[in-house]
Parts: sequence; structure tokens; C-alpha cells
Amino acid sequence: MKYAKLINGQLVFSKQQEVFEGKTYINPKDDDLIRFGFLEYVESEKPTEKKWYYLIPQYSETSTQIVQSWEYVNPTCQPQFWIYHI
Repeated sequence: MKYAKLINGQLVFSKQQEVFEGKTYINPKDDDLIRFGFLEYVESEKPTEKKWYYLIPQYSETSTQIVQSWEYVNPTCQPQFWIYHI
């Protein structure tokens, strides 16, 4: 089972080594991760019915889980980002 946190809208997964209250935990167990503030991560399958759209993952948080869903975005409406080399 995967555990994660939502920090400023970004998904952060648990690591094999976590530091909590000054102690280092190597390969923490599920109940330890919950104590550290991680929630169970529920991943949904990526839809395939609309081929010419971008899919952007969306995350919603409940008291016990972080649930992933997908949002369709029309590619013609995406802003263009240019990289300038100085």
C-alpha cells in the first residue's frame, strides 16, 4: 500500500527512511506512517477514451485517504511556455 502527503497541492510519497520527532525510522510500518501524517494513496487508472486531450492528475484529501482523479484539458487551450537562453 502507498502512503503520501499533500503539501501545497504537490503529492509527496513516503520514503524508506523517515525522520519524525528527531528519530530516524528505516522502512516504517503502515501505522508509523499514519502517525507521521501520511495518508493512504488511492490511484485511479488513466482514462483512454479521449485521445486528443491532456490529462492532469487531481488530488482530493479525506480524513484517511488521498484520492487521485483525472481532468481533461483541451491541448489548444494550453499556454505556451518559452525557454530563453541567455
